[in-house]
Amino acid sequence: MTNEDMKKNQTSIPGAPPPPVPPPPPPPPPPPPPVSSTNTGMYARKKTSGVNNDIPVAFYFEVEITGCGKIPFKEISGLTSEMELETVREGGNNDFEYKLPKQVKHSNLVMKGALNIVNVNFVTWISNTLYSSLAKTVNMRDITISLLDKEGAPIYTWVCTKAYPVKWEAEALDAEKNSVLIESVEFAYKILKRLA
Repeated sequence: MTNEDMKKNQTSIPGAPPPPVPPPPPPPPPPPPPVSSTNTGMYARKKTSGVNNDIPVAFYFEVEITGCGKIPFKEISGLTSEMELETVREGGNNDFEYKLPKQVKHSNLVMKGALNIVNVNFVTWISNTLYSSLAKTVNMRDITISLLDKEGAPIYTWVCTKAYPVKWEAEALDAEKNSVLIESVEFAYKILKRLA
């Protein structure tokens, strides 16, 4: 006789005790902890000890030039400051040498992006600087490069003061390529400031 048959017989006998109630099912397991790091596509966020630390990424930035507004570029290089040193050796002592600071030098700023034919002020500034007479005063402008967070707010900013174009170059034209024409503009500048 099976357990089911025994239960049926027990319930059919008058005065028999009711069958035992089965225990409730165990509670569901707790949800897994949140992932410690996520990537929003524009911005990486890392969680450490309950505190969110924003980690900037290199591909979410904007460029603004005085008098030209915001200019779209896909690549920027040349954000470099280097202290020039003068080496001085003491006579009769070959164990060490002095390195004295002289001045700070900067690399030229190189920006690459799609050929800009929309921003008239930018195109005119490049043309007037590179193709005008050297007797004219060079029109210097400030270039602001801002690294952005996921909301589009600046978190790091570099300002190149008194900048002017010294080289313009377009990539090779190729009838077999189906791609956007990229131009490269190189700027010299006086001072590089980094603002937190």
